[in-house]
Amino acid sequence: GFLVFEPGIFDYLVGDADSLEANALERVAADGQLAAYQHGGFWQCMDTLRDKTYLERLWQTGEAPWRTWGGDAVIPRFQVRPKAA
Repeated sequence: GFLVFEPGIFDYLVGDADSLEANALERVAADGQLAAYQHGGFWQCMDTLRDKTYLERLWQTGEAPWRTWGGDAVIPRFQVRPKAA
């Protein structure tokens, strides 16, 4: 999932050992300050190189589900790659 917070979320965290999911969100909900939205469209994490490669392939083949407008696919002229250690 994807979470978006106002800066006030930090007021609900009690200490370094406090868990956002197990503690803070319960307190936010108890205060009536928690809302959710169920997205019915395409969602894909991009946490790994494998995810990035998959998403780039979808884009370059014109099969990207998030692309809802017409026209030819735009292929980037360059790619940013991590530097070798």
